[in-house]
Amino acid sequence: MDDIIKNGIEKICDLQEKEKQYFELNGKHYKKSGYSVIEPPEIPGINTSTLDGLAEYVNKFGVEEETKDRFVISVIDQQNVAFLSPINFEYGKRDILANASISYGLPTLHDWREQEDFIIFLNSNFVDTDDKEKILKYSSSVMTESTEKKQDNGLSQTVVVKKGHQPMMEVVPNPVKLAPYRTFREVEQPGSTFIFRIKDDQFRIFEADGKQWRLDAIISIKNYIKEKLEIDIPVIG
Repeated sequence: MDDIIKNGIEKICDLQEKEKQYFELNGKHYKKSGYSVIEPPEIPGINTSTLDGLAEYVNKFGVEEETKDRFVISVIDQQNVAFLSPINFEYGKRDILANASISYGLPTLHDWREQEDFIIFLNSNFVDTDDKEKILKYSSSVMTESTEKKQDNGLSQTVVVKKGHQPMMEVVPNPVKLAPYRTFREVEQPGSTFIFRIKDDQFRIFEADGKQWRLDAIISIKNYIKEKLEIDIPVIG
């Protein structure tokens, strides 16, 4: 009997506590602390690591023709794209129905690397281009034990390289246009201008295009998704 009374008292206390924390106004519940609206629980969206996966989901499970203009695909940046629901005017928000984001690691560009590491880094993280081949050939021929003999005026460098059996001074190629893997593999990787530098037997490239590549990547992603969609949904990028 005592347990029943105790449980009843506890339930009454819990109800009173909840009543103190929340209040209802115009069909919505608000927290008394800060007066913020209590939103209904969200259903997690579908996650994919490819643009093709996102387009396939939209095409197969997407929207009806008469409501297609209410949905939107947003290219958030060069690594994330979201398929968004119509606006929920009651709560002033859109739900993320599906999301494409890069799941693999991206190269860290701005580190000094020793000769062998730098060559491996270029080979494994950059699209094959003429300038990539030029940098690989040059960095392979640099005599690292002689880099202290380099000439450097702040704008250009001249370093000892091996030509045949003879060492000779040669200007470091600059600037160079390279295309690291920095966005979804389905689209063309945007190129950037880089400055190639050598210091104390180490090699490094410096990005020098003011992040223009990010805008180029977003435009490429937007155009790619539009081509893959079978429904005319707005794509914002």
